[in-house]
Amino acid sequence: MLTLFHGKNSRALRVLWTLEELNLPYRLVYLPFPPRMRAPWFLEENPLGTMPLLVDGDARLTESVAICQYLCGKYDDRLAVAPSSPEYGEWLMWTVFAEATMNYTLSVCLRYGWIERKENRKPDVVEFYKTRFEEKAAYLSEGLGSRKYLVESRPTIADICVGYNFVLAEYVGYMDDCPANVRDYWERLKAMPSYQRCLEVERTAPLALERPDDLPRQGSGRA
Repeated sequence: MLTLFHGKNSRALRVLWTLEELNLPYRLVYLPFPPRMRAPWFLEENPLGTMPLLVDGDARLTESVAICQYLCGKYDDRLAVAPSSPEYGEWLMWTVFAEATMNYTLSVCLRYGWIERKENRKPDVVEFYKTRFEEKAAYLSEGLGSRKYLVESRPTIADICVGYNFVLAEYVGYMDDCPANVRDYWERLKAMPSYQRCLEVERTAPLALERPDDLPRQGSGRA
């Protein structure tokens, strides 16, 4: 059984969405934000204190994009693109672009515009990185064009990884500044039944403020 440590609106949503789209069985441990403060026991599982953490036997993965690739490579390749495909390189590029190029702009805005205490917030930094986000959204718009999805005319983890950024963009009110085809793209992704199931899971999952009693300890033959 796969175990996913997740928190609302965290990067772990990419993993949850992939699990739901592939109909893979998993156990969810739903953490409060920030877990290092509200669920310090989680540091025993992931010393970084970040979400996601996916546990699969002895494998423990903490990078959301890598986890999505791992699930596709090990369990079900329906959301992957074959190396023989002419769109394989584009698929890899968009999948990594989602985190390495696009997400950092929103992460900085979120931290210095919303998460930090008021005395530590930096409106000038937020405005600078909001502009950088708009540049990335324009680049995505050009690459997407009139297509429904980024590659092969079907959903892949590239769409899931990119789509997570728009959860944050909606939260901070930036989606209205995105090009029309990007906004339409996000509406298509949100309408996917797997994404709607993610929202229901987040709505109903109990918070793991304490370490679950039946959670295997590291090195104890965890499942």
